[in-house]
Amino acid sequence: MLPVGCLRPCAAEFLATAIFVYVGCGSVCAHEDGSVVGIALAFGLSITTLAYTIGHHSGGHINPIVSIAMVIMKQMDIVKAILYIIAQLLGAIVGAGFLRATVEVEELKNAVNGVNDEITMGGAFVMEMVLSFLLVYVIAETAVNPRSGAGNNAPIAIGLAVFMAHIVAIPFTGTSINPARSFGPAVVTGTFEDLWLFFVAPIVGGSCAALVARYGFNVTCEDDDLVGENKKNVTIDDEEETEGQYLKHSPSNEE
Repeated sequence: MLPVGCLRPCAAEFLATAIFVYVGCGSVCAHEDGSVVGIALAFGLSITTLAYTIGHHSGGHINPIVSIAMVIMKQMDIVKAILYIIAQLLGAIVGAGFLRATVEVEELKNAVNGVNDEITMGGAFVMEMVLSFLLVYVIAETAVNPRSGAGNNAPIAIGLAVFMAHIVAIPFTGTSINPARSFGPAVVTGTFEDLWLFFVAPIVGGSCAALVARYGFNVTCEDDDLVGENKKNVTIDDEEETEGQYLKHSPSNEE
């Protein structure tokens, strides 16, 4: 049985990840000519839209590396993070399943992340790690850091980071930076080659970013006595405080 207060956030993560995988991977299936910009826009805009949509329920992680980063930055507890990750992985399978019901399995296989011949396995690992670092660091500075001026515009910066990552990595790995995005299509198509890389590299990169953000740039303001005036709480619609809720800031509920 889920801990009290976890059902709605986990349901939100499940639903958002399913939609994200369907739309993002669906754009890969639709652009057989390999339109990098179109696919990158689909992934980036999906994240921005869905973060705004469910941010007030769960924080809009939609990515296991974000949930792990929130634990590192003390924005949520580890049990809740595990539940989020399970919901994200299951949502990714469901999203990929609906996409399989829409297109042929061979088309869906085009959306499975893999290391192509233009890059080595080591190069692909570094690329996914660096781009995952980028994503999590942008999240940390725009959405977690209470000194940030981004406020409710944080999902725009996050979506742009996802867009940037895809512009770079699509020709080489198809771009993961999200283990759930890689997991869903791999399970549905039964294609597990290189899947380990798209779990390990993003987790390493995202965790490093969270550590740098927390200890190098003090994004959580643990040692800042003055931040109390600017730090804003985040709430869900039943007015319960939600750990890991970092996208919707509510000026009306200042401490």
